[in-house]
Amino acid sequence: MRAFIIIAAAIAFARCSQPPAGEKAPPVGDSTASGLTAWTETVKASILADFKKGIDSTSFNPIQNGNFFEVLRFRNGMLKQKQYLSRDSLTIYELFYAGPAGEFELRHKYCPNGQMAFEGITVHEEPCGMNMWWHCNGQVEHKGLRYRSKYFGKWPYWQEDGTLDHEDNFGLMDYLDSLNTIQFPADY
Repeated sequence: MRAFIIIAAAIAFARCSQPPAGEKAPPVGDSTASGLTAWTETVKASILADFKKGIDSTSFNPIQNGNFFEVLRFRNGMLKQKQYLSRDSLTIYELFYAGPAGEFELRHKYCPNGQMAFEGITVHEEPCGMNMWWHCNGQVEHKGLRYRSKYFGKWPYWQEDGTLDHEDNFGLMDYLDSLNTIQFPADY
C-alpha cells in the first residue's frame, strides 16, 4: 500500500492543469486540462492515507479563555493533525501533515454550519497546486493555482447562486512546469 501511494503521488506531481471557467460553478473535481486536479487530489489522498495509519498520542489545549480548543495528534512524536474546535466541538480549522518532516500539509477551513470553506495543500508552508474556496451554502466561491504562494493561471470567482462573477488571469504559466519539480518523498 505504501509503495502504491508513493508511486501515485509521484505520477500526480508530474502532471498539471488548470480549472475551467463557466457560467455556473463546476463540480469540485471538474477540470478540462490534464493533471493538476489529479495532482492535488492524489497528494490530498496520500496525506489523508498517512493520517489513517493511526496516531499514538493526543494533546487538548484550551485557547482564548476556553472559547476554543487546539487538538494536536501525533504518531511517533511527529505531528499528524492540528485541529481547532469551537466550544461546542465544531471544527473550525484543521491541518493534516505528511512527509518525513511534515512538509506536506492539507488545510481545511469550515463555515459555522460545518460546510467546508477552504481546501488547499502547502509544501514547506507555501501553498501549491489547486486552492479552492466555497460559500457557506456549498457553492464554489473561487479557485485557482498556486506555486510557492504565487498565484498563476485563471482564477474564476462565482456568486453565491453559482453564476460566474469575474475571472482574474494571473498569467505566469511557467509556474505550471515548476510544480513538476515537487516530489513526494520516495522513502516516505
